[in-house]
Amino acid sequence: MTHHNIDEFKKESVNGISEITILQSKETFSKILSVKIISIECNKTITPEKVLGDSFYFILSGKGSLTVEQLKGNWTWPLNCESAVWIPPMSNITIKSLGDMPLRIMQFCSKYNENKDSYEAKSQLIVNVVNRLQRPIELFNNWHMYNLFSAIPEAKKLYFSSYDIIYPKGYLSRHVPNLDCEEVQYVVSGNGKMSVGDITYDVKPGSLVYAPPNTFHDIVNTSKDEPMELVIYEAHS
Repeated sequence: MTHHNIDEFKKESVNGISEITILQSKETFSKILSVKIISIECNKTITPEKVLGDSFYFILSGKGSLTVEQLKGNWTWPLNCESAVWIPPMSNITIKSLGDMPLRIMQFCSKYNENKDSYEAKSQLIVNVVNRLQRPIELFNNWHMYNLFSAIPEAKKLYFSSYDIIYPKGYLSRHVPNLDCEEVQYVVSGNGKMSVGDITYDVKPGSLVYAPPNTFHDIVNTSKDEPMELVIYEAHS
């Protein structure tokens, strides 16, 4: 079990770009999952290192563009707050910040086993870009969920990702991650408590909680007035 808040980390910007690794792979059960928060100043561009694995990006704030080299051409999509992106393994991508405020991105990365998955991964080429507000929504008593990505056939590690909104005084019942998955929960807004196993954490905007496979966990919104919003990522371990 792991809990961090973005406030713990010193933010250092180099040429208008900062990257904070809020969850290191060595802290996870699988040793292959990591999470970064990337901030890009206006009109700055980054070219992330190619990764042999599944990468999932969620735009926290700002506007920008994503350019991907695929199908023997360069393809560009607009990015804005609420955009979610699945990046296939070994993709050449470029992200540019546009608008009048920094582009802030969450990057979840689950690496592959090079000997087992290398050939299959390099043959996967199609990027998937969606907007949260246009995704299927599921309604529950205490919360609702936007299904961002679920069971992409080409993905070897990504199992599920969602954007959850827990109503004031609402909760997500105690449960375990699906199948052999490990789960990351990141608080976008609101305050509450998250329990993983026998440990309970107070959480606020910028908090990240990691749940290993087969570990019970739950989330409670302790506010009487404000909803609690989270990005959820599950990956095969």
